[in-house]
Amino acid sequence: MLRGHSRVLWVVLCATLLPSFSLGLFAQEFSADLVQTGRSNSNGPTKIFVGKDKMRIEGSERGQLGGGAMIIDFANQKTLMLMPAQKMYIESMPNMGPNKKDIWFRADDPNNACPQFEAMAKKSNDGPVSCRKIGPDTVNGRAAIKYEGSSKNGTGYAWIDPKLRFLLKWENIGKGNMVELRNIQEGTQDPRLFEVPSDYHKFDMQQMQQRRRP
Repeated sequence: MLRGHSRVLWVVLCATLLPSFSLGLFAQEFSADLVQTGRSNSNGPTKIFVGKDKMRIEGSERGQLGGGAMIIDFANQKTLMLMPAQKMYIESMPNMGPNKKDIWFRADDPNNACPQFEAMAKKSNDGPVSCRKIGPDTVNGRAAIKYEGSSKNGTGYAWIDPKLRFLLKWENIGKGNMVELRNIQEGTQDPRLFEVPSDYHKFDMQQMQQRRRP
């Protein structure tokens, strides 16, 4: 279960695919540092900003986003990749947008998340999975609900914040990898975080492909 979360996360940062989210509004707006530790290489914390129906993932200079950012617009099923150095942005193709039927971070019911975890693992082709709720716990001083998941890829744990309805932490035991949110700051996010700067131009991928054709 957790292996799928970590894999999808870093694919997002590479801007090749998007995780799946529920379309409904988040329970609470907030910002946080997303930190990966363990055996995998880490490029430092990634900043995330979560609004009512949008999310911004902001990479470090040495990370996969190269100091850029990704804006996920759940309401309009659209994703924008911002590249500050070029003052350019790329809009996702329709089949790259988030699927409103699934989840990645957001839990519809933090107290009964197993059905969503199992459905997600099934779509990730992880084979048969088992999920069980362990119970209340604490992560970095915040109340959480801990879950255990097992599949052919091993065993992992996930901690969900019942107030944010967001994953606070996920850990893959066999791989020795862990991803968690730190420095969480609750509060209304600046709408400008989720907008394309006025001096950016749109990169036309289809036009580029046409130019390459003989």
